[in-house]
Amino acid sequence: MKRITIVTSEKGGVGKSFHSKIKTEFKHKNSKVLLIDSDIANPDVCRYFKNSDINSKQINLTNHNGWMDFIDLLDEEKDIDEVVVNMPARTNKILIAEAEVFFEVCKQLNFKVVIDFVISRDTYCLVLLKQLYEGLSGFSFKLNIVLNGYFGEQEKFTRWHESKIRKQLLDDNRSELYLPDLDDRIVDKLKAPTLELLKTKELSLSERMNLERWITKVFNKLEEMDNE
Repeated sequence: MKRITIVTSEKGGVGKSFHSKIKTEFKHKNSKVLLIDSDIANPDVCRYFKNSDINSKQINLTNHNGWMDFIDLLDEEKDIDEVVVNMPARTNKILIAEAEVFFEVCKQLNFKVVIDFVISRDTYCLVLLKQLYEGLSGFSFKLNIVLNGYFGEQEKFTRWHESKIRKQLLDDNRSELYLPDLDDRIVDKLKAPTLELLKTKELSLSERMNLERWITKVFNKLEEMDNE
């Protein structure tokens, strides 16, 4: 079955764009990918892949017309295996409002829906996660909670680990992923996909080795999550 992964988080500044970039690279290894960047104000994800062979589009999914355009594009792109959607902040409301038609279209087009909800250590992320989860309670989708390691080691996400919503989600067979932090020296050079950067001479030996280990670790975790 084909998949649509919606990378979202009602709160801004939690690392949605970074996760979207890595998820797209991971999917592109073995599948034909369509990338949708809905952050029209700052389409950083589209820019990241501008010189790659990944099919990337900008669609404004903060309004109804944008969702209609998205649905029509899915119907046109018959040979796509994986779709990754980078959502801007503050889109819980429109995602819930468009859910009935969107999920029906996905069923007709044989797409499985996956939602990657990215969180920081802020308690408000959990409030917004609960809001989206309850708003989509009548629909079938896989939910992955992504803990952005930029905000600290996994054990420091105490508000998440001790929360009622985490227990509820894990009991409901939802998944969590810790996305480890990447060294600032390497992040500063990430102007293009990581696998492309490894082919250049821009990295020092230590940076190259660290990036290779990081990619292997993250891609293995994403593979496990896909197979759950």
